[in-house]
Amino acid sequence: PKPHRQATGMPCTLPLGVRMLVLKSAWASSQRTRNFLPASRQCRATALMLEGATIVDPARFDARGPVSIGRDVHIDVNVVLEGTVKLGSRVRIGPNVVIRDSEIGDDVVIHANCVLDRAVVGARSIVGPFARLRPDAKLHEDVHVGNFVEVKKSELLRGAKANHLTYL
Repeated sequence: PKPHRQATGMPCTLPLGVRMLVLKSAWASSQRTRNFLPASRQCRATALMLEGATIVDPARFDARGPVSIGRDVHIDVNVVLEGTVKLGSRVRIGPNVVIRDSEIGDDVVIHANCVLDRAVVGARSIVGPFARLRPDAKLHEDVHVGNFVEVKKSELLRGAKANHLTYL
């Protein structure tokens, strides 16, 4: 891949033959409004989409660190990925989710409004909605953590379920 410069002067690495359009006039005409997609955020979203992710609205997606993804990953609106994040294949992430320094296995569904911080989620698990996985939470395969469940420094073995209003 060759480096590509955005209108803002920020470098963006894209595969050869892929071009990115950034409307410079939009930046100049509205400095008081932050509704325009910053070039670096657009670059990150585009790079992830080229790797196989579907990002519902790239303008409302933010990756703030290294992200590795598998195939057919679906990311809904207002998702923030911070630190080192690894997403397996066929992962579905709902709206308003924050994932920080975590590893997500294949075929995982993370429903709306979840927060994952330094957590490991095994394959085929379901998280949320409104669940929180705090540091050192580890979910093995086929685990279900339901709505308003919080897990901290705990390990849920294969097939475990915490459906509603639980603190582990």
